[in-house]
Amino acid sequence: MRNPVLEVIHAPRQADRTEVCDIHGEYTSRHIMARIWTRCPECAKAAAAKAETDRQEAEKAARDARWSRQLGESGIPLRFQDRTLPRFVAENDGQRYALQFAVDYAAEFEHGHSGRCAVFVGEPGTGKTHLACGIALRAMGKFGASALFTTVSKLSRRVREAKSFDADETESAAIRIFVYPDLLIVDEVGVQSGTDAEARALFDVINDRYEQRKPTIFLSNLDLGGVQAALGARVFDRMREDGGEVVSFTWGSHRGRIAA
Repeated sequence: MRNPVLEVIHAPRQADRTEVCDIHGEYTSRHIMARIWTRCPECAKAAAAKAETDRQEAEKAARDARWSRQLGESGIPLRFQDRTLPRFVAENDGQRYALQFAVDYAAEFEHGHSGRCAVFVGEPGTGKTHLACGIALRAMGKFGASALFTTVSKLSRRVREAKSFDADETESAAIRIFVYPDLLIVDEVGVQSGTDAEARALFDVINDRYEQRKPTIFLSNLDLGGVQAALGARVFDRMREDGGEVVSFTWGSHRGRIAA
């Protein structure tokens, strides 16, 4: 019984023939089957190159969108969203140590962070926020980690407001917001009301992160004693485990020098 489809498939191929492309001129066309012949090879190369370019551009657009979303969700202030580690100017031994600490700290996110915390202490304008945000930017951009930047007052206010009768989220959900990120940066330690509710909110967040071995970086303009008093003994004790370190920014203000 005849099978027209098989007859077409197995029909002998015809000899090559010369065709003319409106763009590239003459080319040799090879017979595939039936009425199917190869088209201009230069047009095929151009189409493949365009498809690859379109693919790369689409991937870049997707990466840019993800990065923008990550930055927006990280809470990193707009002014510090470009403060990468290479942009930190290290002119003395203390600054070089702080920068190397930040580089090493960020590198831990490649294979799973140890969970050790850090405290950056020093006068305003010495680069504490720059290095902390630089760590977050590298952890997110290079190692795919999540990060969140907040202040003590914002953290405690969100947890406190969740206790309201008509709150949109529960207290547990509010705490999870700060526990979830791979890295939490808490700024303005010492610029807080010092209430019991505030201390409890901070402890609940840090304790959950401590139990999950998630690192937290604290930033403060106070000295070490002031930071210990502001955080409370229980939080400060947890911060010191797993090699938690205090990095002192003892040099003058960069902002002040620029202004001068």
